[in-house]
Amino acid sequence: MRILLSPVEIASQLYYTARGLALLGHQVETAFPVTPSLLHPPNHALHTEPRWRYLLERLRLAVSTLGRFDIYHYYNGLSLLAERYRFLDARLNAALGKKVVVEYCGTDVRIASFERQRNPYYVDGYHETAADEDRKRRWMDLWASLTGGHAIVTDYTVAGYITPHFSQVHLLRHRLDVEAFTPAYPAPETTTPTIVHAPSNPTVKGTPYLRAAVETLKKQGLQFNYIELVGVPHRQVLETIANADIVVDQLCIGYYGVFAVEALCQGKPVICYMLPETVPTYPPDLPIIQANPDTIATVLEEWLTAPGSRRHQCGVASRAYAERTHDYRAITRQVADIYAAL
Repeated sequence: MRILLSPVEIASQLYYTARGLALLGHQVETAFPVTPSLLHPPNHALHTEPRWRYLLERLRLAVSTLGRFDIYHYYNGLSLLAERYRFLDARLNAALGKKVVVEYCGTDVRIASFERQRNPYYVDGYHETAADEDRKRRWMDLWASLTGGHAIVTDYTVAGYITPHFSQVHLLRHRLDVEAFTPAYPAPETTTPTIVHAPSNPTVKGTPYLRAAVETLKKQGLQFNYIELVGVPHRQVLETIANADIVVDQLCIGYYGVFAVEALCQGKPVICYMLPETVPTYPPDLPIIQANPDTIATVLEEWLTAPGSRRHQCGVASRAYAERTHDYRAITRQVADIYAAL
């Protein structure tokens, strides 16, 4: 099959999807903006500055790719000609009889009012209004009409937002090349553990609660190092994770992201807040250490004072889980199955 993946890239997810599909014998092309932090360039590069160039390149690409592919996989709830143009390219490709599918990541489809009702720790860092939520619901209805009711999610946490709109919700967990990561399990003999936290949005990720817990534990006399990384290059984040004994992902959202998966790949214990009702949707060997703003100090104290062998064993379990659950080679077989169901 000929497949186009577009129009944005987040944490190399389109790259690994394309790479895996190519291994299965499909002809795959990618199209998304080129940014300074981009690790893997696309087949069709889009330039976001100046703005007029970005709009022109998207329009040209939408026209040049119209009807050329068997599958159009749109990522992050967007298309090349998205909201302002009412997803015109996706509508035209669907009208031409091509298979169209949309993949949601989280923020792109999250309904803040829904989240506030079920998650006591949720922080609306984007200050969405009722009008914003109505717009998301309208776009979900539009996408459902184009995809035959099919949608892809990276985590069932967002299923509550989209099941009223889509009849077929498919799960594709975050995908990485696990083999590219060399595990660096916490050393059992370590007596001064290192905690690493790298929030993309400190407010949304609950960083203030973590900082308060760190301060409390230091006042109690616990010996440990705390490293917080914000706005640093991706390579530096990975290098810092390699020296960590404990990694903290987030404390408010309710599920783990790509940063956590990168830590799992390196064999690290990962602390994260998981929505209780969604935990059963994960594999039974889920190694995530659960904590929230109310419990983070207690959980950290437990793992900082535990024998180093316990952190080491948890790290081994983390790596094994990543190999089984997040390696792109296995996940892209699921992608092909989803395409076949469209």
